[in-house]
Amino acid sequence: MLRHSAATARRDDAAMNTPLHVHVVDADRASRDGLVRYFESQGLTATPMDSAAELLRRLHRNRPDMGVMDAGLAAPGGPSGLQACRQLRDEGDRVPLILLSTRNDEVDRVLALEMGADDVLGKPCPTRELLARIQAVLRRAIVPPGLPMLSTAPVPSGDQLFDMASRCLLRGEQ
Repeated sequence: MLRHSAATARRDDAAMNTPLHVHVVDADRASRDGLVRYFESQGLTATPMDSAAELLRRLHRNRPDMGVMDAGLAAPGGPSGLQACRQLRDEGDRVPLILLSTRNDEVDRVLALEMGADDVLGKPCPTRELLARIQAVLRRAIVPPGLPMLSTAPVPSGDQLFDMASRCLLRGEQ
């Protein structure tokens, strides 16, 4: 079962033992429901949505650890998955996103990455590979490069403490 690690920004014990939550956004009901069933069988919590507009509306009320979205998805008058990804990044939202694309050309994958996707897979994709990529993206998202890991306690050395997270040697208050 996938659970929050001690390195996540969620510090309370209850949150660290909560299954990872994934929003699955796809207009194709069979594809969406298949992914939701697979993720839940692997110990994740999955919330199905049928449009990028729905994701944008619900994202801040029901915050996921990850979003998996069809890049080409678009309801009449609503944003595509790619446009929703770009909008989130423009607003400063860094929720990890994996986009699924039926257009699997290099240009389309590069465009999705440049628009802010954390990863892009061709659709349909093997569910085991998608799960592995979710885990990889979350490993990178949990502790961004250069930031300390929250779970690392200072190590005593005589009358000093070495704080590995901040890479500082402390003696008293100094």
